[in-house]
Amino acid sequence: MIIQKDTETLIRDVLGDKYVDLKATKLTFEEDFATERVRVRCDVTDDKGAQHIEGEGVGLLDAFFGGLSKHLAKNYPSLKTIVFADFLVKADVNTKKVSSASDAAARVELIVENPDKRRFTFSHASRSITHSSVEVTIQACAYFLNSERAFLQVRSALEHAQKENRQDSVKRYTAILAQLVENTSYSEALSKKS
Repeated sequence: MIIQKDTETLIRDVLGDKYVDLKATKLTFEEDFATERVRVRCDVTDDKGAQHIEGEGVGLLDAFFGGLSKHLAKNYPSLKTIVFADFLVKADVNTKKVSSASDAAARVELIVENPDKRRFTFSHASRSITHSSVEVTIQACAYFLNSERAFLQVRSALEHAQKENRQDSVKRYTAILAQLVENTSYSEALSKKS
C-alpha cells in the first residue's frame, strides 16, 4: 500500500494541474432480483465536464465499473487490464446514531489486480454502502487513468531528453517510468498514440 501511495504522489507531481479528478454526483439504479441484473446511470464529472455513465451487470459494482471503464477505456486503454480481486464491506457500529445501528458508517474496500497479479486497494467510508461502492470504483479508475496519462507524458519527455542528449533527464525519466510500469501495461496506449 505504501508503494501505491508513493506512486499516487508521483502521478500527481508529474501531471500537476493536468491530473483528472473524477467525481460521481448522482446515481440511479434498477435491480431485478430474479435475473440478478442491475442497470445503472451515474453522473460523473471529469476534465471534460459532466458525463452520463450507463452500465449493466450482475450487481451494482459490476454494472457501474463496466459502464465507467468502457467509457474511459476509449481514451485510456490501460483500464482494460485491471480486474476486481476482492470487495469488502465492514460496518463501524461505533458511528451509529440510532439504537438499531442501521445508520452506522461502512467502510468499503475494493482491491483490483493488474495483469502481473499486483494488487491495489481503494477504500471509502460513509453511511451509504452504495455511495462508498461508487467512490471506490471512481478512485480505482482515476488512479489508473492518471497513471496512464503520467506514463505517456513522461515517455514523451524521455524521448525529447534522449534527442537532446540530456543524460541527467534521461536517467530521471527512466526511473519514473520504471515506477509507473508497475501499475499496469501501457502497450495499447502506446500503439494508440503511434
